[in-house]
Amino acid sequence: MQTNEQGQVALCYYQPIPKLIELTTGKGYYFDCQHSVSLSWVDPQDVPALLALRGGCCGQVTPLCHEAGELEVKVFQTGHY
Repeated sequence: MQTNEQGQVALCYYQPIPKLIELTTGKGYYFDCQHSVSLSWVDPQDVPALLALRGGCCGQVTPLCHEAGELEVKVFQTGHY
């Protein structure tokens, strides 16, 4: 699990696009896309709700978010592996 200085967890959106996801609590997270990685820093208590989100099209339902790995965070921040 990748965390920042504030203790937030790095999550990736399944598509490399900018995306705002609003939770039923009214809290929203913006997934910024940099270097083909769509990433947001999420408060730990909101991680389960975001990981539980499913979506897709054409009858395919897939998870919308996953925990970002070290490589995804590095590429997002620097553009390099």
